[in-house]
Amino acid sequence: MKRTVLFLFFILASHGSAQYSSKPLENPFSQTEKWDLLGRDGMENVNAYEAEYFNKALAHTRKDFDFTEKKIGFITGNNAKVKTNKKEYFDLERIRISKGQTGNGGTVVTFTEEEKAVNGGYDAAILYWCKVIPQKKDLIETLSK
Repeated sequence: MKRTVLFLFFILASHGSAQYSSKPLENPFSQTEKWDLLGRDGMENVNAYEAEYFNKALAHTRKDFDFTEKKIGFITGNNAKVKTNKKEYFDLERIRISKGQTGNGGTVVTFTEEEKAVNGGYDAAILYWCKVIPQKKDLIETLSK
């Protein structure tokens, strides 16, 4: 009985109760090319190099969203309740890639103008290392804090 329940849990968890897909982030820049220009501050607006990085690395979840000149929130934690920033994101990214591990991965969630008015002006959020992908209203609440 326990094995059946665990198996069913695994099947449900792995087959997408999540509304967003996530995939390991591959480093679109070499370690030397522009790498030191990423995540050097905690500012919420991404610079041109960071926008280029995210546009390449997160192409699978961003669809037609362009990171250029956008305000981006970063959310992590098992339940996607921890608000971080791009400096923390790229610090972890550098460590993982320097060890030969996959990057942080991430899921891009974009916001409408109405949602931006409530969430603190964020155009999108990058969710990484989250076991649970929350509903959009919960993301908006996390960003607005």
